[in-house]
Amino acid sequence: MRAAAGGKSRPCHSACRAASHSSCRAGPGTAQISDRVSVAGTAGRDRGSRPASVLPVAPLTLPGRAPSPGRVPADGRQALSTLRFESIPIRDRGEPLVDLGGYPFDLDPVYADRGWSADPRLYLRRNVADRLARVQESWRGRYRFRIWDAYRPRAVQQAIYAAYERTLAQANPQWDAARLREETQRFVTRATDPARIPPHATGGAVDLTLLDAAGTELDMGTAFDHFGPEAAPDHHEPPHGDPVVRANRRRLIRALADAGFTVDETEWWHFDCGNRSWALRRRAGSARYGEAAAVPAGRPARVLTGTPAAGTR
Repeated sequence: MRAAAGGKSRPCHSACRAASHSSCRAGPGTAQISDRVSVAGTAGRDRGSRPASVLPVAPLTLPGRAPSPGRVPADGRQALSTLRFESIPIRDRGEPLVDLGGYPFDLDPVYADRGWSADPRLYLRRNVADRLARVQESWRGRYRFRIWDAYRPRAVQQAIYAAYERTLAQANPQWDAARLREETQRFVTRATDPARIPPHATGGAVDLTLLDAAGTELDMGTAFDHFGPEAAPDHHEPPHGDPVVRANRRRLIRALADAGFTVDETEWWHFDCGNRSWALRRRAGSARYGEAAAVPAGRPARVLTGTPAAGTR
């Protein structure tokens, strides 16, 4: 168990290795770069919350994928880290980042826990955070967001990239440097290209899941940062897949799509709003958010309440 704000305890994270938590233990053969990052082909997964019955949720339809040059995985998906969106103009009006500590979310800053970020606080652009708060409020206590990561400066992004690259290099010693770089960038954006703004660096990207009323993560089929085909949002859609996972993913993705977010095609937990990858998927003429320059100082933002969720306009 991990201590939550206010001294309350809550369930461990989705890749917990604690021997006392049988439902959290990874299966044999799991390779990870941290407690939260698993590699394609692994057997371990957190089953999460398994409701006794599956409530009907409308079928999942992902938004159209804009054509993009570059290598596309064998299943036809274009990974977020290889989408070509550098030419999309940015019309950033300077909307501030806000500290999510002032919102009623469950915060679990995974990269600070790992030591890759010195700041355990999580930030998003104000409008993005407000949209999430409205969605959560609409559930009236039935579900709550657990947020793993949000705004991510380039230094943290590059630390994640380097860690995954090392993991792949150890698992595939036969790969040359070009193949290693190509495979790493299928799932993680390299942060050293000044012309390419990583989505998380804008404050318009968030990694999250859902908790039930008891504070248990819903079963989404994989752990956070599982780099494999099982993490694709529609992996459990008919004619195959787990109906519980299918319903849980549909509930999460459709709620955020209705609030103006887009989901990454290879990661069910990653959502964008206002950045270039969002603009590419939405076929918008421009992005709202460029690279965020600094995090805010002072007290956390107020909790926004009483306003219904609204789609991106």
